[in-house]
Amino acid sequence: MVKALTAADIECPIYISVQWDERNSRLHPEWRVRSASDTRFDPDQLTAGWHTLCLNHKEYRDQLLEHAREVARNYETVGLFFDIVLTADCVCAECLASMEAHGLDPEKAEDRLKNDEWVNEVFRTEMTAALKAEFPDMRIFYNCGHIHKQGPKRFAPYTHLELESLPTGGWGYDHFPSSARYAATLGLDFVAHTGKFHTSWGEFGGFKHQDALDYECAQMVALGSKCLVGDQLHPNGAINRDTYRSIAAAYDRVEKLEPFLEGAQQISEIAILSAEHFNRPGRATTSATTAQRRCCRN
Repeated sequence: MVKALTAADIECPIYISVQWDERNSRLHPEWRVRSASDTRFDPDQLTAGWHTLCLNHKEYRDQLLEHAREVARNYETVGLFFDIVLTADCVCAECLASMEAHGLDPEKAEDRLKNDEWVNEVFRTEMTAALKAEFPDMRIFYNCGHIHKQGPKRFAPYTHLELESLPTGGWGYDHFPSSARYAATLGLDFVAHTGKFHTSWGEFGGFKHQDALDYECAQMVALGSKCLVGDQLHPNGAINRDTYRSIAAAYDRVEKLEPFLEGAQQISEIAILSAEHFNRPGRATTSATTAQRRCCRN
């Protein structure tokens, strides 16, 4: 695949799944997330689902680093896309120990979230430093399905941003505009992710309506983003020609706009106050934050 894409002058960053690794979850059940809440990140043994791995286990982080090095050494790639870097509300033995070391209370949801975010930051920082030492020009992105509005420091280990936002796949049409407006303030290049699917990733039976795909691509470039329309090969490995006819029609419009887009920057003089900065996803709801949301809605 890498050789074929390179021959067609198509860049080929490589995808690595981080916390969803079913093989490791069976070989190393001690690395699995033990969630304090009833979440899909920690299904029981008789429930179908992804058994999430906790990044607070150094042995697993070391294995992920060697995996990434192996990929980068053996394939000519411009970058690595690390997917599934989650806050899973983990209370495994390692997380309980780190919460105790940091003076956090595992009985409090907000303290568990702080620990999750600290664990993820350790992973991202270690991984980027090690890869950049060997591959200084490598592009690196860590995906959790959302660009958190928590300030530029969070994105120090990133070389660019990728805004996953499938409007008809659960994100809704309000999600991408606010993410793009925020991303533009961080000084990083960014690309938007939508999908060719009517719903979400891997829904092979449906196609997004052409009008929706045209609109989404036009909105991407209007907000200063590069375009990405996600597809997944069918298990038989064959490209679906109808998919690419649909994407081609949307990109034809973008191509006509390219002379105006190269080097363009957002200059909108507008400020957006985001409740997310004060009430991060996953934080426990208190009477104060509930009142704040009611006030914002009104």
